[in-house]
Amino acid sequence: WKKLSEGLPSGTMGKMGVTVSPSRHDRVWAVIEADEGGLFRSDDAGGTWTRVNEDRVLRARSWYYMHIFAHPTDADTVFVHNSPMLRVTDGGKSVTTVKTPHGDNHGLWINPKNPEIMIDGDDGGASVTLNGGKTWSTQSNQITAQIYRVNTDESFPYMACGGQQDNSSVCVSSRSDHGPIDATGWFAGPGCESAYIAFDRKEPQMIYGGCYTGIIEEFNPRTNKTRNIMAYPQQGLSQPASAFKYRFNWNAPIAMSVHDNRIIYHGGSQLLRTRDRGASWEAISPDLTRNEKDKQGPGGAPITNEGAGAEVYGVIFAFAESPKDANVLWAGTDDGLLHVTRDGGGSWTRVTPPGVGEAQINAIDASAFDPGVAYVAVTGYRRGDYAPMAFKTADFGTTWTKIVTGIPEDHHVRVVREDPERRGLLYMGTELGTFVSKDDGASWQGLRLNMPITPVTDLQFRAGDLVVSTQGRGFWILDDITPLRVYQAEVGAPKEAVRLLKPRATPRTEYASSSDPSVGKNPPSGVIAYYWLAKAPGKALTLEVLDAVGRAVRKTSWTDPKISAAEGVVAAPTATPAAAVPSIKPGLNRWAWDLRYDDVPKIPGIMFESGRGHLAGIGRYTLRLTADGVVSSQTVDVQMDPRLGVDLRIKEADLLAASDMARSVRVWVDEMHASVLKVRRVRDQVKSIVDLTSKHAKAATFAEAGRKLTASLEAWEESIVQPKQKTQQDIINFRNLLSNNTLDFVNAVAESDAAPTVGMKARYADLEAAWNERKAALSRLVDTDVPAFNALIRQESLGAVIVP
Repeated sequence: WKKLSEGLPSGTMGKMGVTVSPSRHDRVWAVIEADEGGLFRSDDAGGTWTRVNEDRVLRARSWYYMHIFAHPTDADTVFVHNSPMLRVTDGGKSVTTVKTPHGDNHGLWINPKNPEIMIDGDDGGASVTLNGGKTWSTQSNQITAQIYRVNTDESFPYMACGGQQDNSSVCVSSRSDHGPIDATGWFAGPGCESAYIAFDRKEPQMIYGGCYTGIIEEFNPRTNKTRNIMAYPQQGLSQPASAFKYRFNWNAPIAMSVHDNRIIYHGGSQLLRTRDRGASWEAISPDLTRNEKDKQGPGGAPITNEGAGAEVYGVIFAFAESPKDANVLWAGTDDGLLHVTRDGGGSWTRVTPPGVGEAQINAIDASAFDPGVAYVAVTGYRRGDYAPMAFKTADFGTTWTKIVTGIPEDHHVRVVREDPERRGLLYMGTELGTFVSKDDGASWQGLRLNMPITPVTDLQFRAGDLVVSTQGRGFWILDDITPLRVYQAEVGAPKEAVRLLKPRATPRTEYASSSDPSVGKNPPSGVIAYYWLAKAPGKALTLEVLDAVGRAVRKTSWTDPKISAAEGVVAAPTATPAAAVPSIKPGLNRWAWDLRYDDVPKIPGIMFESGRGHLAGIGRYTLRLTADGVVSSQTVDVQMDPRLGVDLRIKEADLLAASDMARSVRVWVDEMHASVLKVRRVRDQVKSIVDLTSKHAKAATFAEAGRKLTASLEAWEESIVQPKQKTQQDIINFRNLLSNNTLDFVNAVAESDAAPTVGMKARYADLEAAWNERKAALSRLVDTDVPAFNALIRQESLGAVIVP
């Protein structure tokens, strides 16, 4: 080895990047972060160096990310990655900025055969250029958001919010009414990239968020207005930590009291509290950190001062208020100390778990069942310790139990949360995934499922879901944790051979799905039903939905094809989409009832505008599972969409009236379609008899009578359904008749989320009259015309038409 840096500035070098030109191997470029640093070029393989950063863009102190990439064919050109991306040409004489989709550029690949093609990696994702950086591909198709923490509000659908690294804080709806959860469901929240987010429970439109150096804002997304409520407004950028009145970490905790929506807590070197939503603040603790003065200087000196707040040390990093007792508060610091107060901040006790050292108290969870119980996640990775550390106390921190059995050795722990509905059911987020404990932390098992391997930074519970934030994969939601809660309560899986778990109450609404991998996905629409099978059924499995008085609403089933064939059974078209046919695998299964009735009975050769069953109304339903004759049932409440009562002042009675009307009209549709099928069978028999008697002496008489009866039957059918409609577009080409008109009315009533209008009531009466008239016409055909034709045939001792 040969030292090549003799001609470079002496002293502390700091970050250094080096590259060799592929087209000229004696040309070496170096970029150095130091007081006398900058960009240097050597034309003799590092023997001597020339500074080439006289241009103001290349001043040493402006460089934060020091990566340098040589052009593959032009030895006079290099690219330097900084917050902007720079192109240095003419051997260092010229510098231009290359505009990329996002700042803080870290990596670059240049196609060696076509240098116009490059891939840039920055804090926003990856982008491709095909024209040397003039334009770049989008980063909006990459699920790469790095979220620090997650909080959720109490709206419906609820929002998940958190600080998003190198961007804004962000809030996104957990569901979307129009299909994919895309950018239309996102908005930038208060604070900035490092924000904790807190919500006002009584006024959910008020959102609180922080930023580095102690900034905190109140934000109303309806008005898009923010209010600075910083305890001590102070410009913190570039300042040493010792210059702050209160030291705040980049990711300083913010929490709204669960007992009083006027109270907000903000963690700095001391715990701050406001009782008037930020108009005034008070410190309710002493400095709870080690307060080491030698660690309160500039963030990155003596090389470059990174004074944005991320390097501020000796601060409160985690906070929790007891849901059981407003006076019990917990505070943990990034230098390894944990304190608790039992009198609302009047006095504090140090209760750090043993063995923590100076590792970071990363998260605290105060139990919803006992004010003396808390769970603490500790991370030591900043000191090179990646071992999992998590603790539980049941006596306000007097004693601690380590709870990491089953967690891999290299999974340092970021967060532990207790299920708010099942005591002792714990969830953990680690550097590489999620885990669950059903025995209060005595043992853990993996809960990653289909999540990518990614750091899990925080966990939150809302509406029976588990909401997760990650570093690099955005937000994830585990829909409906009912099975975990049930299994924990029973200490294991159900003992029965067949068990339908009780579903959670479900709002009456539905969500479309999307197969686009670049957008968020909605949960299944409707009631999520979980069922347990000790073994796969050998013959059949059926799932049924019944209304409050036992009427059939929905039915789907699985039958062993071998048994069906042996018994000569022809499988009828399923009333549910193929994806909704129930699973028969042993263990836990999930089936989603989309809140719709069975599909409309089909008529061969007839196209309907919509053959889907209409939405069921609010109320109590029974789900019934039958597997090889073993039955398990549960009730579920379908509730009014919470948004209706607030925004539209809709009452439950209005929805009940609409659903009753829709159900009664749907009965007419089923009658119509059954009648059409009956008429077709009669018509086919008439045609068959005419054909079979074509050699008979009275064949002409039979043919004429058959022609008239057939014409009457077909005319009746064509008053109900439109045979010319063969595609979806035909509904605008050929007149819609009674069946389609009635189907359209069913959906209009069922999906309007309101009481039937005066117009609907009038239309109901007209459709009822039209169907009654058609039923009467059919009765005349069946009771008069068909018997007359049969009498004519029977005069010759021949067979007759049988009406189904």
